[in-house]
Amino acid sequence: VGVGGAPLSSTSNGRASGSSGSNGRDDDNADLVEEGLADESTRGVDESAPLLCPPSHRCARPVLLKPDHFKYHSDGRPVNFTEDFQVPFLIKYRTAIQKVIPSSFIFCESVVDFEHDGALHPPRTLPDEDAKSFVWAAHHYDVVTLVSKKFRTWIGLDLTASSTSQWVTWGSLPYFGHSGVVRAMATAFKHVHSLAADIGSRGVPTLIGETGVPFDLGP
Repeated sequence: VGVGGAPLSSTSNGRASGSSGSNGRDDDNADLVEEGLADESTRGVDESAPLLCPPSHRCARPVLLKPDHFKYHSDGRPVNFTEDFQVPFLIKYRTAIQKVIPSSFIFCESVVDFEHDGALHPPRTLPDEDAKSFVWAAHHYDVVTLVSKKFRTWIGLDLTASSTSQWVTWGSLPYFGHSGVVRAMATAFKHVHSLAADIGSRGVPTLIGETGVPFDLGP
């Protein structure tokens, strides 16, 4: 399987794209260019090297040929990962599991949206008939500890704007002192819990799926 899941065609003599032999490499390179996974600049650079070179090799010329490949649908519509991909997957998963265990509940969480400072996106478009089988099991960690790898009792970050229940820029609402740290954590857990009300018309139960101490916490 090649870049983006596209298969790398084998040559007529059975050699795959990384095999030795200049003829096989030329044929495979032509296939990659045709499929849009490589460009002409990869030709004739170093015929003794593998077709797909490691970054340390002098022939490596990484080029992102389709920067919007995962951003838009084929018809030009912007991709909404949660609505377009996660929700259909959750429905299929629930259907398969409940065929075997009809009374089961399915834990779901959000993709971590690093483009929007770690915003959480519950599966709001789950139909009511499906939503009643789900539990909102999002994760939450103390960001100061998670990023710095050291626990500090005197500062915490409130990542939520309680008046709007929206995720805000990291670090914009610092709390100081032990009571401030406790308040920041309580506000964050309250926000995570509140998102469960957006799943289905009546909301779903909440279970914080993961929280605690980072595995690589320093001394």
